[in-house]
Amino acid sequence: MMPREILEEVNRVSQPTLVNGTQAFVFDFLTCKIYKEDKTDYPNQRHPDDFCWVEIKAGNSKLSRHQYEMAKSCKIRFSLFRVRNVMTSPRKVEIDWAFDSLRAPQADES
Repeated sequence: MMPREILEEVNRVSQPTLVNGTQAFVFDFLTCKIYKEDKTDYPNQRHPDDFCWVEIKAGNSKLSRHQYEMAKSCKIRFSLFRVRNVMTSPRKVEIDWAFDSLRAPQADES
């Protein structure tokens, strides 16, 4: 089950916007951790930290200003995956990953 603390954000960010006449979403995915103990016959309890917004970029493309501002405003973590050499064969594809790259470290983090 999705925690109440993040419902407003998920509803707000999940609404498509019109970009050049086409509906587009701010981020590519909202991911959620799964655990070995999870069951499939009823909803499993989740904490806000179990969720993460994900954006995937190819080559040197950058976040749009809207994506950047939205990511900064979100309570849910944000991860950016970049496929560097998108035109190469699948075996040679390189992916960089920046976890929560838009946030300053919290006081209790090193």
